[in-house]
Parts: sequence; C-alpha cells; structure tokens
Amino acid sequence: MARLGAMAGPADLAGLTLVRPAARSVAAGTGPGGGGADAAAAVPEPIRAVEATRFLLARQGELACAGRPRDLRACSLDGRPHLLVVDARGLHIYDVADPALPALRHQWLDGSLRGALAWRPIVLAWGREGLWRVLPGEGQPPADACRTGGPVLAVADAGAHLYVLRPGRLAVCDHDLVECCEFRVEGAMHLGLARSALAVGSCSSVAVYDVGSPRPARAATYQFPGLERIVQPGPFAGRAALYLRREGGGGVLLDLAAPDAPREVARHKQDPWFARSVMASRTLVALDESGTLLTFYRLISTRDVT
Repeated sequence: MARLGAMAGPADLAGLTLVRPAARSVAAGTGPGGGGADAAAAVPEPIRAVEATRFLLARQGELACAGRPRDLRACSLDGRPHLLVVDARGLHIYDVADPALPALRHQWLDGSLRGALAWRPIVLAWGREGLWRVLPGEGQPPADACRTGGPVLAVADAGAHLYVLRPGRLAVCDHDLVECCEFRVEGAMHLGLARSALAVGSCSSVAVYDVGSPRPARAATYQFPGLERIVQPGPFAGRAALYLRREGGGGVLLDLAAPDAPREVARHKQDPWFARSVMASRTLVALDESGTLLTFYRLISTRDVT
C-alpha cells in the first residue's frame, strides 16, 4: 500500500447522509394517521423506525491500496486511533491520529491473511495458518505467536470473549485465546456481530444467534443467496445493524435489535458509502467504489435530518 500526497488543510468539504435504524422502537398505530377506533382497539405491533443523520466532513488525505482490501477496521492502540488494512500483500497498521498524514506503524507481509482486529493491547490476525498475535512495531510474529493451527475464516470480538470461525465449526475463546466450547456450523464462511446478535453466514443464508450468554442460541435464519461478506459499518457504532453484501456489489442493511426477528432497513443495488467506511475516533476512512483508494476525512459535525 503506497501513500499519496496529503491534502493541504480541510479545503474540501463533503456532506453525507446516513439512514440507519433508530435507537429505539415505536409502536404501529401511535403515529400520525394511526388513530381511529380499530387502531385504538388493536394491540400495537412494535416496529423499528429509521433516522437520518447528516455528516459534515473535511477531506484530509489519501492512501492507494494494492487491490481491494480483504478487511478494513478502525481501532485504538496505545490510546491513539489506528487503521488495520488486510490486502493481498498482508497486514498494514496505520496510526491515523493525524488523518492528513497517516503513518505506517507496522507491516506483516503474508498473502494468506484474511483479517485482523485489535484485542486488548495487541492485534490478532487470521488466515490460512491460524490465529496470530501481532505486536505492532516488533516485526514478523514468531512461530509461537500462532495461537491456533488450521484455517481461520473469520473472527468477531464480543468484548469478554472471541468467536472464531473455522471450516465447519465456531469456537468461543476466552481472554487468553483458549477455546471454551465450540459447535458445528456447516458451510459457514462469514461472521458479523451487532450488539447481542451474532450473524453466521453461508453462501445462501445468515443464521442469527442471540449471544446474551457465552454459548450462542440460534434465534433466526435470514435467506440471502449470493452472500459475499457481512459488514458492520463504522458509522453505525452502537447500533444493532449489519450490511449483507452480495457477490458483485449491492446488498441489504439488516436491523438485528431483536435477534429473533431480523428486519430489512434498506436494499441497495450498489454498495452505499457507509458499507465501505470505518470510523477511527473523529476520522472517517472511506474506500472508493473501485476498492483502490482510501480517503481520510475529519468529522466536523453531525445533525439529525428531520
């Protein structure tokens, strides 16, 4: 991944509107037009509303990608915002405290890696060879840094524990990355976590688990042929929503506030901006539609759109 010249100051402003599930439910029949005797007699059915937020952003800098990233995440390391990028060349960790000058802090060139996330003071990377502990700034991970052998397809961070997806099975790991339990998930290739809903995706459907306890209980199944990826959009922090991307682009924004009742919020023919973006503190990092350029924006303000 090669760095392009940073832009001089926040000269370029951008405005983006985000439509997402509302923070709370409303009841059918209680809003405008919901009156009348029949409506008053009926038991209100809880529904999920949506809300729109306008983001005002200032463009700061850019990074050119060596092909479309396999995984893109924001995190905090040593109290500073960082960007984790996994592409065909390997893992790249950038310090983005100054979004106009993103600094490459660590690089591990291994084309078999599939993804990475921050786990306590370290970074976990996974791929064909297993799950690895990576200490930024300390070079290539030693052989004993591999915590688990065998392919790892995806990992989800639940705070108190990790969900680690392997071919045909899903393991639950504790703070020390020791497997506590596992269960079969035939055909699963993708993971996504939104609050208490864990989405386990195959090529044709998504199984939703209620993870209120360390051992998940299956709550629902959502049919979605052609699933390529499950994305937790960065601007949706704290919301129980995931984006299901279809092969070739486009997909569905799914509200999982109730794990046993997944609801479509919106369908997209092409990937929306929020599905290609992550938030690192007050910096929004957006991947362009071609998947070859990352643009860094400083968040100036947000406002609700009525």
